Amino acid sequence: MTENQEVLSHEETRRVLHELRVYQNELEAQNVELRVAHVHLDAARARYFDLYDLAPVGYCTLSEKGLILEANLTSANLLGVSRGVLVQKPISRFILEEDQYIYYLHLKKLSVYGELQACELRMVRQDKTHFWARLEAAVTQDAVGKRVFRVVFSDINDRKNADKKIHTLSQSLMQAQERERHLISCELHDTIAQNLSALKINNNLIYNDIPMTFPALREKLAASSNLLLETIVAVRNLAYDLRLPGLKEMGLLKSLEMYCAEASENGNVQFDFQSSGMSVINMKRDIEIHIYRLIQECMNNIRKHADANRATILLLGSSPNIIIHIRDNGKGFDVKAQELSSVATKRMGIRSMQERVNMIHGSMMIHSQPMKGTQVSIKIPFAEKYVNQS
Repeated sequence: MTENQEVLSHEETRRVLHELRVYQNELEAQNVELRVAHVHLDAARARYFDLYDLAPVGYCTLSEKGLILEANLTSANLLGVSRGVLVQKPISRFILEEDQYIYYLHLKKLSVYGELQACELRMVRQDKTHFWARLEAAVTQDAVGKRVFRVVFSDINDRKNADKKIHTLSQSLMQAQERERHLISCELHDTIAQNLSALKINNNLIYNDIPMTFPALREKLAASSNLLLETIVAVRNLAYDLRLPGLKEMGLLKSLEMYCAEASENGNVQFDFQSSGMSVINMKRDIEIHIYRLIQECMNNIRKHADANRATILLLGSSPNIIIHIRDNGKGFDVKAQELSSVATKRMGIRSMQERVNMIHGSMMIHSQPMKGTQVSIKIPFAEKYVNQS
């Protein structure tokens, strides 16, 4: 019995040694795999560092209460602080007080709609200087299922400064155009219209001096006299449109009322002008000129192309926008086809309106279908103060 036990003991020993060798080989293989995984992990960490920490934009994760849970190095650099200072601080602390409402409205939209939201506001650095930033945020969940906000923000100061310069240049150009319009209007009215009137008088005198025995010549002179009269009326109307009659003296609303009334009286289209919420707004003259010119251009398009007999013009002051609605009962048109045609034929009607709207950071929409009339809606962002009515 003892010998068998010794034999079994040797066999057991060999089996154990074999299993140990197998385990050793497996451990060595696993160790190799771990070293490879460690190399890959280091590479992934380096890529994460490059993509996250060294990204050209700030990345941060916010709690539902707006606390910064984590942030990359760019976030800290943009705000002029160390990354440790950012963690567990409300991001609103780094937003200019005057723009706090933009941030909270941004979060509200994000919470309600759950879709990617973007806004532009001013952020404050540690040294109290501020810069324009664009924020984009999305809703997601963290590792334990809590809702968090992923936020990306970038410095758009250069773009804002460029926009400001472009806006200033555009305003200067507009003012130069208005001065040039005024000079041309005066020249048309005081010189060309007067010369045409004198020419018509001379034509009538010649007509009266020609005997009735020359009917063909008298007929040509009569036609010339009628053509001169039409030209005089056209020149005077053009001179009138180039000016801003009464805008400075009477204000925007009264000037538009007068312009629409005269257009209705002298043309084939009845223009109905209405306004609401505008009397309490104190606008700069530049904005008044833009509004006047936009409505004027739209009315000219209706008279020339719409084949309408009635149009309604509604001017609304609805903070934070001024809204213009213009609708006619004309023949309408294909908007897309007209846009392509305007580019091809270099017609400036709608294009000039769009350029003017862009100049004041507004938006314009045109809805039209053949035989169903046309509606133009213009929205102009407005930041002026309201008149104190107390």
